[in-house]
Amino acid sequence: MKEIKINSVSDFSYRLEREGIIITGFRTDYKDIAVDAVIPGRIDGLPVIAVGGLAFRSSGLTNVVIPNSVKTIGGYAFGRNRLTTVIIPNSVETIGAGAFSTNRLTNVVIPNSVETIGDNAFSNNQLTDIVVPSSVKAIGKNAFDGNVKIMRK
Repeated sequence: MKEIKINSVSDFSYRLEREGIIITGFRTDYKDIAVDAVIPGRIDGLPVIAVGGLAFRSSGLTNVVIPNSVKTIGGYAFGRNRLTTVIIPNSVETIGAGAFSTNRLTNVVIPNSVETIGDNAFSNNQLTDIVVPSSVKAIGKNAFDGNVKIMRK
């Protein structure tokens, strides 16, 4: 399978909100290519504050770098890809429903900044255990598969 690394602002589609930029996906369809993506932290001088819902769903991602300016990861933003690991930056407060569902994740570190994890956020992966920090106030239904050992810290 062909591989491509995406790291240029011009490769991403986005929209402007009052607080900053929301990434909405790629400008090109990469579905039949293995994609490594580095999401920019700033676009046109404004911070990237969110990855929108469905932004990269089923887009062939094998690796993604999320900038530490992102506060929200929308519903199914990275769902149905081939991610094996992901680093969630310490700026993220909300992980939406299905945000990382149906990938190949074996390990995830949830930072102390996260307050909400949506329904099915990490379902259908290869996780065996996960540490959920005390900052998390809400965990949605089936956020993790039933066989995942959840530890609170």
